[in-house]
Amino acid sequence: MALERQTEESLQERINDYLRGKPSDYASEESEEEVVKTLLGMLQKAEKDLKAAQERIDRIKWELAKSKA
Repeated sequence: MALERQTEESLQERINDYLRGKPSDYASEESEEEVVKTLLGMLQKAEKDLKAAQERIDRIKWELAKSKA
C-alpha cells in the first residue's frame, strides 16, 4: 500500500508541477520538437503508471471475489 501511495503521489506531483508551469516558458527555452518529445515522454510514463494501477485494481478485485467465494 505504501508503494502504491508513493507512486500515486509522485504521479500527482508531476502532474501538478506541469500544470503550475507556464507552457510558454517551455516553448521559449526549448525547440518545439524538444517540447513534443518531453510531453510524449511524460504521456508514456503516465500511461505506464495507469496500466500498473489498473493491474493492481484487477488483482484486488480478483482477491476480493476469491475471498467472498
